[in-house]
Amino acid sequence: MTGGVTDGLGNPISGDLNVFRLDTTTGVYEEYFDFDVYANGYIDGSLSDGTYKFSFDTGYITEYYKDKADPATSDAIVVSGGAPVQLGGWTIDQPYILGKITNAAGKPPGGAAVDVFNAADGDYLGGIHADDKGAFKIPTQAAPVKVAFSANDYALEFYSDAADLASAYPITALASGTDVGNVVLAPRWQRQRPGDQ
Repeated sequence: MTGGVTDGLGNPISGDLNVFRLDTTTGVYEEYFDFDVYANGYIDGSLSDGTYKFSFDTGYITEYYKDKADPATSDAIVVSGGAPVQLGGWTIDQPYILGKITNAAGKPPGGAAVDVFNAADGDYLGGIHADDKGAFKIPTQAAPVKVAFSANDYALEFYSDAADLASAYPITALASGTDVGNVVLAPRWQRQRPGDQ
């Protein structure tokens, strides 16, 4: 079995591919195995003869093959006689946030990072570092989130120009991407975080 997994913009994504095999005695799809799909988004594995269903888990959302919301509506794949099975391209509707972090001079600051929190309860959901040009793209949940931006020698800042998590503006990430634009960080001495001395 081969195939590829991408986000809504065609970028490969990583996650877990879960394989369910039909038990012909009970008529129930049972978990057969799962394997990691790495950053290149490529699916490659071997299956014995049988009928299968698949789900893909990004860590934030689970989608069933192909572009289905639940196991009942998921497309079944039949493997017979050892013939290769091509799953083709599978687009996962993973919500994400993108943008760019710079300083006032328009330059990317060193060590620029993005952290995401659940807007409802403040739980930490994950973080990434921006690239060397300050650009970032972070997958997240569909429910509203709050986002923090930081960098070496720059003050911590929340979207949109908020000083703390409580006053941060919530963002709803979309599968097509929610662009927060250019986030300009101020030097640490210009904005003190609560509790900084």
